[in-house]
Amino acid sequence: MKKFLTVLAVTLLLPSGMAAAAYQWLIFSFSDGSQLSVAAENLEIHYNQENLILTSNQVNETVPTATLASMRFSDTCSGIDGLPAESLSGPVTLYTLGGVEAGKFRNLDEARTSLPAGTYVIKSGAKSVKVIFSHS
Repeated sequence: MKKFLTVLAVTLLLPSGMAAAAYQWLIFSFSDGSQLSVAAENLEIHYNQENLILTSNQVNETVPTATLASMRFSDTCSGIDGLPAESLSGPVTLYTLGGVEAGKFRNLDEARTSLPAGTYVIKSGAKSVKVIFSHS
């Protein structure tokens, strides 16, 4: 755990340093292919019980480190904000990036096994999440 925190601190602070101020977004990518984009301005990140706690005047999110694949700064937002796709429960509707409905499913697992590999937008209730399915 201590090694993870050290790597995280070095990843966020040293290489990015003052250059990070030039970016508007911090993009979190998760092991399921989904992403979370948060405004980097005034963003504070704290670590608490295997979660990253993100706070600012625009966001208050908890990011589980167990499913976190990567973080990066960006000039642009992914356009689709949301929690990791695993946080979606119940029925989901998936769309291609072109906006065409790919199907309605009882849950995310059914969608993952039914659709070919690719990038989709998942809609569940009021939440939309971009996800990449890779069948390896």
